[in-house]
Amino acid sequence: MRTETPEANVYFNYLCGSKLASITKSGDGISYTYDGRLLTSEASSGSLNQAVSYSYNNDFARVQATYAGQATGYGYDNDGRYRGRTSENKLHGDYSLGQGISRSR
Repeated sequence: MRTETPEANVYFNYLCGSKLASITKSGDGISYTYDGRLLTSEASSGSLNQAVSYSYNNDFARVQATYAGQATGYGYDNDGRYRGRTSENKLHGDYSLGQGISRSR
């Protein structure tokens, strides 16, 4: 699918159904890889050549993202609720989805 903008045409390519496979514009692009419904990687090309990869647990919750060799983990409580992200073994957030939303750092 092509979208025309004043700067350039933007091209959107899809896999089966409505999964986005790639976006390109003026020599720059980003492509997406999936394992079933789970996004496993995003790769940029053109002026920014980098990739992000994602890992999931058996409950299909994202547990890690890796970019430029640096991994960030995602923590969950025993009920499967997101509790925060970790890098270098430090918790960077603590979230609660109870009555109100609370957050601490």
